[in-house]
Amino acid sequence: MNVSVKSKKWLPVLALMCSVLWALAYPLIKLGYRELNIAPNDLGSKVLFAGIRFLFAGALVLLITGAVNHTEKKISKSAWGWLLLFAIVNTSLHYLFSYIGLGYMPSARATIIDSMGSFLLIILSCIVFSDDRMGWNKVLGCVLG
Repeated sequence: MNVSVKSKKWLPVLALMCSVLWALAYPLIKLGYRELNIAPNDLGSKVLFAGIRFLFAGALVLLITGAVNHTEKKISKSAWGWLLLFAIVNTSLHYLFSYIGLGYMPSARATIIDSMGSFLLIILSCIVFSDDRMGWNKVLGCVLG
């Protein structure tokens, strides 16, 4: 089965699968906290739990990418610094605060608050970037979302 961007018939299925799995993230993290007896104020255990989760997620991405993508693409040396900065700021800090906050609130509320970031990003990108205009399709997407 060729699951690539070239076979567009799989894109809706993959998008739906990603959306469902993404929506299950916080409830499953809360379930993991409960099953591993991680207390709401146990920061070390939360960070360890997040690290293990991301280690396995990264390994899974590398395995799938290696199996599906047979062309080797190199990242330029100048891009590595920006990728590292993005990884530290976006992934590390974002998820550190998410995992800490998730211990203190219900997963449904945390999912709603986290998804608000996407809508704010759409609105801010229209304000910051002059070539990104707010159109009816974006307004409709935000309203439906």
